[in-house]
Amino acid sequence: MRYQTSRQDIFYGEKSITGKRSSINGNIAYNENGSFQTSNVFTYDYRGKTHKLNVMAGQEWISRWSKYLGAYATNFPNNDIGLDDMGLGTPSEIRSSVNDDDRLLSFFARANYNFREKYLLTATVRADGSSKFAAHNKWGFFPSVSAAWRLSEEEFIKKLNLFSDLKLRVGYGLAGNNRVASYTSLDLLTSTRYPIGEALSPGYATSGIPSADLKWESNKTLNVGIDMGFLEQRIIVSPEFYLNKSSNLLLNSRVPTSSGHKTMMRNIGKTSNIGFDLSITSVNIQKKNFTWTTNFNVSHNRNKIEALSGRTVFP
Repeated sequence: MRYQTSRQDIFYGEKSITGKRSSINGNIAYNENGSFQTSNVFTYDYRGKTHKLNVMAGQEWISRWSKYLGAYATNFPNNDIGLDDMGLGTPSEIRSSVNDDDRLLSFFARANYNFREKYLLTATVRADGSSKFAAHNKWGFFPSVSAAWRLSEEEFIKKLNLFSDLKLRVGYGLAGNNRVASYTSLDLLTSTRYPIGEALSPGYATSGIPSADLKWESNKTLNVGIDMGFLEQRIIVSPEFYLNKSSNLLLNSRVPTSSGHKTMMRNIGKTSNIGFDLSITSVNIQKKNFTWTTNFNVSHNRNKIEALSGRTVFP
């Protein structure tokens, strides 16, 4: 649990540039924020001669909140009292925001299976519920699976006397993104003042366009790679291919100004990211007091926007 408060006092006296250009003014602002996070994890281990199994299941709760209050005044008569008596100045505005909060509830599980140190399998699943999204879209479901085959443990590979390690691996999974501001799916109001005759009257106006169908951004990733070790791991070569596809992208997109606003948070468009990585590591010299290693990396990546606003983008 974390709790934090802060106060900020700013006073522009008569000798300051701001005070000379306009008037003596100042403000006092209070910030208060906190967070609470709890995690509960259960694990189970089984280790046999040929089979190994590790199972993990858990739950997590994250809550964040913040409050802000600021008072502003201008036309102070002098510098003598400063901010000790804000009533000496002319009140200009009071800014505040209360309960700017968000919550995330997650359930997750993972299983690791190992057979004779040759065949490795990992499966994970998680369900995340975020307060940031629309009422019918708060939950996201993100499974993944990966497998590896340690070929260097096979007899037909050992007979080659070439590899000190050889492992083929592949993985596929989904991940989510909820990094947007709170309340963007709701129809919010903000306080304002409007003129009636010679006086200003308080009122409310919409602060944005609600995204009634806002939901999790989804990222699907496929990885295929192979790890090759030579000369007792003095040389390691690892080529890897990956493909990432993102959908329901969270974007603060432009809308016609006739709506009364310029932008709106929406799930919009699709992207694809395809590439290849190659890394080569060599241990050239390894002594008690001196080690020389070399690392070489090369990458090729192609990023493509496949759709915007639900429309397919053709090359």
